[in-house]
Amino acid sequence: MPHVPQRKPYQGRWAEAVLEERIEKRPWGYRKGVLIICPECKQRRWIFAGNLRRHLSLMCIQCAGRAKCALINSRGNKPYGDKSYLWKRGYFLNDQGYKIVSLHKQHPYRTMAAKSGRCREHRLIIAEYLGRPLLSWEIVHHKNGDRQDNRISNLELVTQHEHAAITRLQARIEQLDDLVQQLIKRATHAIQT
Repeated sequence: MPHVPQRKPYQGRWAEAVLEERIEKRPWGYRKGVLIICPECKQRRWIFAGNLRRHLSLMCIQCAGRAKCALINSRGNKPYGDKSYLWKRGYFLNDQGYKIVSLHKQHPYRTMAAKSGRCREHRLIIAEYLGRPLLSWEIVHHKNGDRQDNRISNLELVTQHEHAAITRLQARIEQLDDLVQQLIKRATHAIQT
């Protein structure tokens, strides 16, 4: 009879948690299942013995989730913003040239941010000036056209229709300015010749 080495019994916290073992037949072979008990709620559940070391806390999913939330809430006073060691300059520029800022979870205007917690800086400045979060349909227009100039005197709150009209008028004004410059050049050239 071949010698079969005896497996060491579970040690440490696993010894207290493992209640029963069984071997199950699977299409690819046999797997050993282990009945463990959650140390928090005392719920019993089966896991595969190979996964036992991964379940370090031995808690069920619900208890592990509550423990994780409690851990996160206990660390709630993490430094953020310019106090964080990851602070660069507070914003970055997106593809359209707008300044994007990150808002921490406790920020009063976090509702305006995307899921990532980021918000366009000019919208945040107007919201703080008005004392309320902006609605999604409200548009902040840069009067001088410089998307990085976020002074309150350069920003105005408009609707989509007003913004479209302003943009069309500004484009038309630029076209007419170019036309005037071309006419001035032609006139000065004609006078000189």
